[in-house]
Amino acid sequence: MPATASKTMRIVVFGGLGDVGRRMVDEGARRGHRMSVVSRRGPGAGEGGGRSVRVIERDVLSADDLDEVVAEHDGVISALRPRDGQEETLVGLTSRVVEAAVSAGRRFVVVG
Repeated sequence: MPATASKTMRIVVFGGLGDVGRRMVDEGARRGHRMSVVSRRGPGAGEGGGRSVRVIERDVLSADDLDEVVAEHDGVISALRPRDGQEETLVGLTSRVVEAAVSAGRRFVVVG
């Protein structure tokens, strides 16, 4: 059963090492939630505001286990931003995250 607002939640943030995503991670960690980040960059920046954050290295467009990654969490935030010059991939990136969240029966939010 997913956690309620008064309980600790496991939240995954796609793009959580970027500008907007990092703020989502910091706020979730500040509120006591267990935060994970999915990023195309490796686990070099695994701290969110001085709090331990799990970093999962994946390329959202090519990863074949997004459903499993999402299923480990109670909530999903997509804060994805394509690399400069690859803006046309945003719809595909976001679609992959939304499909994984729906498949796992998880709530999701898209921010940007």
